[in-house]
Amino acid sequence: MSKQNRRAEVLVAGGGLAGFCAALSAAEAGAEVTLIEKASSYGGSTVQSGGGFAFAGTEAQKALGVEDSVDLLRADLMKCGNGKNDPDLTDVYVERQLDAYEWLQRHGVEFGPVTLASSMSVPRAHSVDPRQMMEALRKRISQVQRIAYRTECAAQRIRPGRSHDDPVTVAVCAKDGPFEFCVTSGVVIATGGFTQSEELIDRYAPHLRAALRGGGEANTGDGFLMGLALGADHRDVGYLKGTFGFSLNSYLGTARDDRPILIVSMYDGSIIVNRAAKRFVNESISYKEIGEACLKQPEAVGFQILDGRIMAMSKPVPNPCNYDLAEKNGLMVRADTLAELAERLRIDPQIFEQTVVRYNDDIRAGIDTEFGRASLSGNFGVPPTIEKPPFYGYPCATALIASYCGLAVDRAMRLVNPYGEHIPRVFAAGEVVGGFHGQDYSSGSALGKAAIFGRLAGGNAAATTRAK
Repeated sequence: MSKQNRRAEVLVAGGGLAGFCAALSAAEAGAEVTLIEKASSYGGSTVQSGGGFAFAGTEAQKALGVEDSVDLLRADLMKCGNGKNDPDLTDVYVERQLDAYEWLQRHGVEFGPVTLASSMSVPRAHSVDPRQMMEALRKRISQVQRIAYRTECAAQRIRPGRSHDDPVTVAVCAKDGPFEFCVTSGVVIATGGFTQSEELIDRYAPHLRAALRGGGEANTGDGFLMGLALGADHRDVGYLKGTFGFSLNSYLGTARDDRPILIVSMYDGSIIVNRAAKRFVNESISYKEIGEACLKQPEAVGFQILDGRIMAMSKPVPNPCNYDLAEKNGLMVRADTLAELAERLRIDPQIFEQTVVRYNDDIRAGIDTEFGRASLSGNFGVPPTIEKPPFYGYPCATALIASYCGLAVDRAMRLVNPYGEHIPRVFAAGEVVGGFHGQDYSSGSALGKAAIFGRLAGGNAAATTRAK
């Protein structure tokens, strides 16, 4: 490898939401920033996300009459993670989430409706168009002279200095050849997860081999491995789960293209059945848990069943609520009767009708005798019956779209080793960070974590030199 060195005060590796937020925050703190992205374009897993942020106590919620608080947000996050979350990271998120919401708005991010989503006690999913968000932040980055941005430039190894005061060396491979950065203040690892690495999936999540693959095309675990090589500990690896609701584009034979989408209509009241035309899960639980259950079904397939009332709740954002788009793209089928819908989905009409009739009877009686569903999500809302035609069916499966586990960090986003000691000048943010989600994932917390932790990591990386 060439030993040609280039200097950087702060180096941010990764051009997704966490990396963009880190770069902007480091520049706002006065640092000269180099932002590198492995792929040819920015966005990573962010642009494939559902586009929801978990924020509490916002003016948008108050305008809807939604009573929320930081205490309730914290309780929901800890409950969803089954208490396995790092409480320090949860506190950092809760303490900084409103400021992040306002910061994103100031940087041109447009927020849409506030909706109810997985593991929320009240509606707090603040929706965005992920591409609009990234384009707005990219535009802002282009306006900041302190930030030098380049694509097709992959960080490969990080070598610490001989002492805490020495610069860190980052070896990269770019389209113009390999070289090294001498980083005088701090490095932020924001390279995403490892959903595109079969080797790491086999190592850490073999139970997800049957899941579909998603996430950024460059998410092969580079940052995760670089952190481990530095001696960093990892968190939440044992809790890795897939996400339920990704379209099976080949199932109906009517898809307009091969790009999968995510739909989670169960939080508006739909039910889910398997190839045997039977329900198999409480639809109000986390779509991570539903994803685990779906992998155990025949052919690992599930069908979200909507009626006309639920379909009318379709909205352009957040993306997982855009049922109209699913139908338009040939990923959802419509029928006037339940029997006709079953035939079009290639499931047993008689069993399917029995399933829906039993469910409707239970809902009217106020008790789900099969799986105990009592709400839309998180004890909020009342599930409706499925009886207003036309009826709709959406074939889908479980996909691994993000790792939701990764490197151990402290409250300042510094990497820490198994003894809790921080690794000098190296920070992490976004999907590559472990410890925040715990045993499960609460909707909107991944993008929230990327923005909040990215801003904190970038600001602290910039402050490293200035504090000395």
